[in-house]
Formats: sequence, structure tokens, C-alpha cells
Amino acid sequence: MIEYTDLTGEQVKMTFQKDGLGTDIKDILVIPYLGDNNWLLTENIVRGLEFPGGKIDPGESIVTAVKRELWEETGVHLTPADQWHFIADYQFKDKKRGHVIKRAYVIELATYIEAPIPAEFETIAVHQLTTVDYEQFDAARLSFYMKDAGMATLWQKAKQIVGC
Repeated sequence: MIEYTDLTGEQVKMTFQKDGLGTDIKDILVIPYLGDNNWLLTENIVRGLEFPGGKIDPGESIVTAVKRELWEETGVHLTPADQWHFIADYQFKDKKRGHVIKRAYVIELATYIEAPIPAEFETIAVHQLTTVDYEQFDAARLSFYMKDAGMATLWQKAKQIVGC
């Protein structure tokens, strides 16, 4: 387990053991991998560039939330051929919800077909970036969520998992 202070000044706990912080997962994060050193990110209309993710709706399973969020933010429909890899669970403090546990996955997409994003969703664009592109990307365009030590750790773990 690691602990760090996020950019809001709150303590975050991260474990690479599934359910190591408990089983009450409230949020998910997906790091989609397209192969050939390419990653898929979404551009949120307010926050900027980030990996897809969000809250798990009441009565929704983690798997269903991952599928829904990925579709809503990138237009991707997951298939049985896609490979899911657990990365970490981490607990952070949300201003409205208190302590929240988020589960992060890297998903190797077997295929990727660009799809239109419905206008009513928060996404204004989907970006394919190579590992080098991502690491050299203009930080001013990155979402707040993409800038702390936790995301740097998740990014390193995701690259290790897929062999980048």
C-alpha cells in the first residue's frame, strides 16, 4: 500500500490488492490500451483530457459501470475479446461523498472503431495518444485528476501490465 497527498491536500491510500481497502467500490477508472503503444483518452468539456471513468450508479455492478462509462466517454463498446487487468483500488476524500474507493483497470481493446459521442454527454473529443505523446502532452490540457502522484503511479502500472 502507498499513501500520498493529492492536489487538494487530502490523504489518499492506494493498494494493488483487489478489495485491499474494502469492497464498497463507488467509482471506476479505465485506462484503455489500443495496442502498438497507443492509449485512448477522453476530453471532458470542463476538466480537459483524462482517462474515462466515473461514479457507479445505484444498483450497478462494477463491470456494468466500466462498460457504461467507457461507452459514454469514448463510444467504445467492450467485447469478450478485450482483456481486463486490475491495477489498483484507491481511497480518496470527495467533498460531497466523504471517503470513496475507486477501482482502476487497464483494458486492452481487441479492436477499436471510432464512434460518434452523443452530444448530451460530457465528452467533446476522444484522443489516441502514443506513450511518448502522452508523456510529452501539454499539462495545461490535462484534467486536474491526471496530475497527481496517484495517476503517475497508475500510468506506470498500466504500462507495465501491457508491456510498454
